[in-house]
Amino acid sequence: MIRLPLLILALTFFQDDVADVSSEELQAGKDPDKKYFLIGAKPDAKLPEKGSGLVVVLPGNDGRAGFNPFVRRIFKNSIPEGS
Repeated sequence: MIRLPLLILALTFFQDDVADVSSEELQAGKDPDKKYFLIGAKPDAKLPEKGSGLVVVLPGNDGRAGFNPFVRRIFKNSIPEGS
């Protein structure tokens, strides 16, 4: 049985499947402890007239950036195009 931390570690190193999903590291205000990632943003994309949705993922534990590939997979495989 594969333990979750081992699985997350493995998925962190094998990211080829989400290489096409953008991820920009930002921070709230000037506080270096308030980092977040904007995932899937396409600067040249036109927003739908109805607007677009927002999915907020709050990883448990210490919220390391190692969860980034996991969340990029959620974006790539679960969010409908044009949302």
